[in-house]
Amino acid sequence: MSLLRRFLHDARGTTAIEYAVIGAILAVAVLAAVSVFASGLSDLFGTLFTAMDGALA
Repeated sequence: MSLLRRFLHDARGTTAIEYAVIGAILAVAVLAAVSVFASGLSDLFGTLFTAMDGALA
């Protein structure tokens, strides 16, 4: 029982776990944003590349 009590009150490593959770949340947010804006960005870059090819030709 004392081993369980010591484990529950031990605060070592909590900062690393908090940073890992924050990193995971940020990764999910970035992936969601990329999936939402992917087609719009693809169209934008396609238009830009076409305009650049026309300007250089």
